[in-house]
Amino acid sequence: FNPIRNWTNELHAKETSKKVRTTKRMQAERGERIGGAPPYGYKKKSPNSKEIIPDEQTKPVVQHIFQLCASGKGPCQIARQLKEEQVPNPSNHYYQQTGATLCGLDTTHPYNWSGSTVAHILDNIVYLGHTLGLKTTTISYKNKTEIKRPKSEQALVENTHEPIISQELWDIVRDVREHK
Repeated sequence: FNPIRNWTNELHAKETSKKVRTTKRMQAERGERIGGAPPYGYKKKSPNSKEIIPDEQTKPVVQHIFQLCASGKGPCQIARQLKEEQVPNPSNHYYQQTGATLCGLDTTHPYNWSGSTVAHILDNIVYLGHTLGLKTTTISYKNKTEIKRPKSEQALVENTHEPIISQELWDIVRDVREHK
């Protein structure tokens, strides 16, 4: 009986994986947030909600980051300036607000910003009020290696929440980042 039981368990796992992938695709196409922690500059509308709203504490920091980049500063220069201004980095801010830890949390140095963190903020389309889903996938239900999807397979839903920055500022930053 063991070979038959193993075969049916394999089929069950495969079918469950297909159903989960289909559900996640439908959620992404509707513009629902699939991830856990909201992006820096936003907070959840309520603890159990998937909706995000601008966080009045960190919204000015995100706007400041975009303004600095638009004026010609690079991510590492912006990170140094934020450290000098003693602005808590995203993981420490999230930890102070919720008590939950994120990857890279270092409570001994709460003002250490990295250039990659700033670059990630500058490249995140969520600050325009759009939701981008299905950015990554796994090879199969057996192999959990994560791979990036091409832009054509990603689900972009516009105007799903309140934007923090304007389209004009986004375009300026895109132009500055292209010609770095």
